[in-house]
Parts: sequence; structure tokens; C-alpha cells
Amino acid sequence: MDDEDNPVVTLHPSCDFAVNKYYECPLESESQHTVAAARASAQNGCPSCILRYTIIQHFAPEAPDTADISCAHDYIFLPFHVATQSFVLAWQDNNDKLDVAPLQFYNFYNTHIGGLEIIEHNIPFNTRSESTLATVKKWLIECSSKHTCATLARNPHLPQRLLDLRNNIRLIEAPFTSISSSIPRYACLSHRWGTDGHPLRLTAARLREYQSNIAPQNLGRTYRDAIDFCRRLGVDYLWIDSLCIIQEGDGGKDWEEQSGRMAGVYGNAYVTLSAAVAEGTRGGCYTDVNDAGVEFDYGPVEEKKRETVLRATWKSGEVIDVCARKKLRHKMDDLPLFKRAWIYQERVISPRVVHFVGDEVWWECNGMLRCECGSEGLENGFDRIPLTSANEPDNYDGECAEYVITGPHSHHGVSLGLWYQIVSDYTSLSMTKQTDAFPALSGIAKRFAAKMEDEYIAGLWKSTLIPNLLWFFLPPEHSGHANEVPKWRAPSWSWVSRAWSSEIRWFAVTNELAKVKEVACTPKGVDPTGELSSAWVMLETKAIPASLVRLPGYENSRYKFTCDSGLDIMETRDKNSFGLWKEGTGYLDLDDSCFPTDIASLEIVVAQMASYIRGQHVYLYEQHDSIDIVQEVRIYILLARREEGEEGWVRVGLVSITLYAPNESLFGDGAWTLTRGEKKEKVKRMTRQDIESSLEDRAHQNRAIFESFDDSEARELVVW
Repeated sequence: MDDEDNPVVTLHPSCDFAVNKYYECPLESESQHTVAAARASAQNGCPSCILRYTIIQHFAPEAPDTADISCAHDYIFLPFHVATQSFVLAWQDNNDKLDVAPLQFYNFYNTHIGGLEIIEHNIPFNTRSESTLATVKKWLIECSSKHTCATLARNPHLPQRLLDLRNNIRLIEAPFTSISSSIPRYACLSHRWGTDGHPLRLTAARLREYQSNIAPQNLGRTYRDAIDFCRRLGVDYLWIDSLCIIQEGDGGKDWEEQSGRMAGVYGNAYVTLSAAVAEGTRGGCYTDVNDAGVEFDYGPVEEKKRETVLRATWKSGEVIDVCARKKLRHKMDDLPLFKRAWIYQERVISPRVVHFVGDEVWWECNGMLRCECGSEGLENGFDRIPLTSANEPDNYDGECAEYVITGPHSHHGVSLGLWYQIVSDYTSLSMTKQTDAFPALSGIAKRFAAKMEDEYIAGLWKSTLIPNLLWFFLPPEHSGHANEVPKWRAPSWSWVSRAWSSEIRWFAVTNELAKVKEVACTPKGVDPTGELSSAWVMLETKAIPASLVRLPGYENSRYKFTCDSGLDIMETRDKNSFGLWKEGTGYLDLDDSCFPTDIASLEIVVAQMASYIRGQHVYLYEQHDSIDIVQEVRIYILLARREEGEEGWVRVGLVSITLYAPNESLFGDGAWTLTRGEKKEKVKRMTRQDIESSLEDRAHQNRAIFESFDDSEARELVVW
């Protein structure tokens, strides 16, 4: 490597201490020390301590002498932490040296330090800046030249309307005769309507007016910022939901039709602009609030601080100053926009997204995740779920998979597992209008239907309907529901029918023990993945009668389940006991709304659905060798009459029975109260034959329950 690519780095004169490069700092091997210790070493001439103490003086002068500093002493370009604050060093903006291949070494006084490639960018803290615009243009060029993101997202359904931004702002209708290209280059805006008053909306009465002109002063700041950024980016057309879909005056007909086209609207966009921190239409996209002649009081802008602390000098004579600043957070859960269910599919479907996150912008596409500050921490707090087909060019490092996921979801490599993950993510989000549950997922559902060549059935899939029915919500961490559900929005066997108050899970299945004889799903409108008017499924399976009894006064159980076969289980409300191999599995996701409050018991049927079989080791706390068993779990749905005297049924819950229950077999019903040491002592007092007998005795009881279903007659059950 040319020596000119290896700068000599020194402290900037603004660091008001004298350097003694021969001083042996006692903190050199310490990863944590106090502010007082750093000051003492700085006064003795340690350049690394001078650097960090100068930064603390500038950014955190209130930090007490006893506050802890966490750092790697000589690795000055790594972030360091003081109490709850984190700081980094950053190059000047738009420095071409950042594009040089990773620099192996550089000289900081008498110390060679590796890792120059991790240095961050010194951003302008102003997303309206020309620097930010240049960064986004650079990302767009990189994506267009190296990835196939836009090509993969193409969809035959284009928007019905677009905002034409070329002169005055006006609404134009398909087929967009004024646009030369058959697929116009347009942007989408992803945003929250918020609670600060309804945004300007398209109505049937205003359609003709908006086709002529939309006055900028009538638009909220978020809309104006998006329009300004599009124009500066060279994008002449913009799609905004509230202005491109008729919101009132036509009986909801246009919204019903256009909401079913979301896969095409966002999938065909050149880029989606995400107003990630704006709570509503007044929040804006830009950090800067100078609004080019539009009168609107946005309030003061917080002044961002940075401090020049280093000077890098190349042999060519080029000098570049290096600044310190606070390290930015990169956690998507902190952003208001990402907490909304509608926004989820907009992110997943859009080929490219620019997120305006306050101090900086983030880039998201199927090929890369970037942040303006250049931090390596973005992917740790940011999940991207691109839907990439195996027979199409891939966007991630040349690897191909049927469905590609990055980040923490990478263990889901098959389509059904990916769908479960998407549903789990989706149900963790909030929704204002509960009837939007299907429309807000319809774009993703259409993509999956095409990829899997399957039929979408009320949030589930026809070819795998039996395992799809085996969902349950974990007991909520707190009382109450995150989303109140209207009287009916989905059949009882669909996860959409319940309040989304906790995490959703599915049972694993190796054998299907029920058959789907017939299924019907009637959409409310023209979109088969949108709102439903009715749905039912006819199952053929073994089923036996049982009773649910209400249990007043129990802290962790609400119901007891009994049937003639000898099954007698108390419902468990312990979140940690809802595991596939736990003997405590009982009621999973029992729906209270199906149990009238004035009835103490409810007559039901238990319908056998599936089983899961695999080998399992029974660990005996090092007192005996583990015992190998063939474990079997059977899963059943609980059905009650929809109405007294009617033939139809509704799902009221899910129950599983585990063949072997090692903990209960060896330690009794109070197994969960015993410590590891107590269990070890108890096993020590038992012979291996005693242990095997205990396991088989319990399995014998549960096997008898399995046999009672196997010996019963198959029934046809219509479930609504």
C-alpha cells in the first residue's frame, strides 16, 4: 500500500494539553476507568487520554470525576462511553479518503493503531442539506448499478393517481398520458397521519380541483418536505395515500379498490421516502425547518455540536481535520413510524427506502443497509425482510435462497417460516382502524401468493391450512389488550380474529391428523386479500366432547378442562411454560369473548389436528446417563357452538398434550418450585429403573388419551 494512504494523526491544537509521547499511561491496559483518572493521565501527556478528556469537557462537562469511561485505550477510532453517553470520531463530510480500501495502519504519535476503516462520517445534522442529498443520490446510483432491487419489485398494478410536481402541484390520473415512460419514475411517501388534525385529503368533491392545482400552503410540513426532496432528487411524481386515494364522498369504493393495489404502488416506486420520526403531517422529513416561502411556525432548531480534536496529515501534504460528536442511535423500535401496522408492508414491499430519522437519513434496500453517519451498528437494530425469488438475480452477496432475510430473522429460510415471522412482527404493531388488519397486509400477501403459488385464506395458506391453524398468543406481559377487536373481522380460526396483546407462535408439525374437506373465504370487496365478509372451513377429524369450567379466584389459571378420556388440565398462564416439550402445556390462547360471563361451564368438543414427533434426551443432572425417548406432542383445537341450536362451531382455544412429562414424572406437580440442586439430590436417590418406570407411568396415562381419540369416529366439523 502506498505510504500516502497512511496518514500521521496528531491531536488538534484545540486539545489544550501538552503531549508526552514517551509517557507510559497506567490506563493503557484498562478497558474502564474514571473521568478523574483520564484527567490525571491527560495532564501527564497521554495523547489518548487527552483526546477523550477533551471530548468529555466539550460534550459532557457535567460528568462527575467518579463517572466511568469505557474504551479501548489505543483504539481511538472506536466509540467510547461515559456514563449513558457515547462518542465517536468522524471525518469531514464527503471526504474521498473514506472510499480508499481499508487502511491497515496509521501512526498516532508512537503507536500504530489498526482499524481506520471503521471511522464514521461527520454528518451535517441537517437532512435538508446538499450533503445529505448527495449521499442519497450516491446510494441510488449504487443500488441501480449493482442491485436488481427495482427490477424484482416490478408489479403490473401501477397507481391510479400521482402528484405531478413539475410546475404547480396537481393530481394526474392513469394512464398518465403526459408521461413518456410506461412506468413513470415516481416516489412514495410513507408517513403517519397522526393526531394533530387530519391531513389535507382527497375527496370526491375536490377531485377536479386537485387535478388543476393543490396550494402548497395547504399541505402539512411532511408533504412539503417530501415534495421538495423529490424535486431536488429529480423525481417529478409522488404518491401520497391521503391525496391519491379518495378518502370520502364515494362510499369507500375508491379506497377499497386502491388499497388492494398497494403491492404495485410501493413495489413500482423508484424510491420510498419515510418520515420516520414525524408523529403526524406537521412533523416533517427535514431536520432543518427553513421552508422556502411557506409560512408555518416550526419552532427553533436544536443546534448540533461537534468538536475538532484530531488532524490527519498525508505525505502529499493534504491535511484533514477529524471531529468528535455524539454517537447516534440506530434502533428502529425508537421511531414512531415503525410502530404502525400499515407501515410494515410499505417497508417490505418498497424496493428502496430513504428513512428521515431526525439527525440523519438511513437507506434500506434488498442489497444494503446504510446510514448517513457510516456507523456499523445499523443492522443490529434494523430488520430487513426482502422477498427474493430463487430463480431471479439475488441482491445479497451473490447468494440465492427461496426467500432471503437479513438480520435476526436469518434462521427462517423457508417460505412458511418467513410468513410466520412476518405475522409475528405485524401483530406486534398498533393499528387505529381494526378493520384494516387484512388490507394493511394485503400487499405482502399478494407477493407471497405469487411466490408460493398458493391461495391466501384469511391470513393463512390453503395448502398448509392444518399447521397454519395451530397458532396461539403467549400470555400478555400486562393486563389489557394492545388492540381492541371489533365484533367480527375474521373467522375464529384465523389469528386476525383476536386482540394482538402479545407475541404469536405456531406449533411445529410432523404429521397432520385432520383433513380440510372444504374451505370458503368471501372478501368484502374486490380485493381477495382485503377485508372479509365471511369465511368457514370444514374439517374431518377425530373429536370427543369435553367441558371448560371457569375457575374463580385462581391467580394463574382461569379454566379447567375435562373430558371422559381422563384428560384433566388446569390452564396455565405462565408465559415461560408455553413450550413444545413442557408438561405444563394446557390452554393456549383461550378466547374469553367466546365464553359468556354468566356461564360457569361451557360444553365443547376437542378436535385432533396434528402431532409432532422427534427424539429427546431426558437430562438426569449428571447422576445417571441421559435417557433417550421418542417424544410425541399432539395438538387439538377447542370448539364451541357458534349459537345455541346451530350446527356451526367456533374455535375457543388450543390445547397440546405431551406424551412424556419428565419434570412432573420425576418431581411431581411442584417441580417448578424446586431448585436445580434439589432436583439433583432427588434424582441421586432414585435408581435408573425407578426413573424409567416413572417416565413410562406418566406416558401410559397420556398415551391412553391419544388412544381415546384414535378409537373415536371421525367427524365433519364446520368452523366459522
